[in-house]
Amino acid sequence: MLVPLKLITFDCANTLIWTDWNPPRFLARCAGRLGHQFSSDAIHRYMGLFIDRQADFWKSNREDNEQEWRAFWISLLTDWLLAEGEDPAIAVAIQAEAERELDTFDSESFRLFEETAHVLAELQRRGIKMAVLSNWDLSLRRCLRAQGIENYFAGVFASLIVGCEKPDPAFFKHAFTTFGVQPAEVLHVGDSHEDDVEGAIAAGCRWLHIDRSGVHTGENVIRSLNEVLTYA
Repeated sequence: MLVPLKLITFDCANTLIWTDWNPPRFLARCAGRLGHQFSSDAIHRYMGLFIDRQADFWKSNREDNEQEWRAFWISLLTDWLLAEGEDPAIAVAIQAEAERELDTFDSESFRLFEETAHVLAELQRRGIKMAVLSNWDLSLRRCLRAQGIENYFAGVFASLIVGCEKPDPAFFKHAFTTFGVQPAEVLHVGDSHEDDVEGAIAAGCRWLHIDRSGVHTGENVIRSLNEVLTYA
């Protein structure tokens, strides 16, 4: 017999919110809206520079300081633009456009799934505590806020702030410890078999694999967040 459910944790990207988070496309899209076009080779060099500075990026997130996070991106853009022979002054404008995309309800990169708000409201009505557990940077709360769902969650855990990411069971257990719950009292919902399903199994909690594509079948596979209500 299952123990009573005390917490539901949700992945964010493509679970709660449709997300097209591809850094090269994201950069090209934001710069393009400002009238700046860059070649695929230039974008590739940007990604190389970003990869080289991963340690600085992680550090800016671990400090959980939005000013430090923004300064990292502007510095990265500035150095890249200089290397490409472009005006480095546009780095601030590109970063502002990227944040506008993040903060917009119906942006080209982030859109709430149709059933998300209804399901979260119903779970809240039932008195079920909820949290977000996502491989994301410190902009996670901003994205949830822009989509109007931040207030449904008692906790929001971004991997780059916590310092570990799914499928590492330590990430799940960080949330369990925060809420003082046992793994068996938790249900995790996510779209990635590797990150969400395998991570939840390793952490010892219940899980649902949301697969809107219909590729996966079997026990605990759902097609819509509406089906979470039958497990809660």
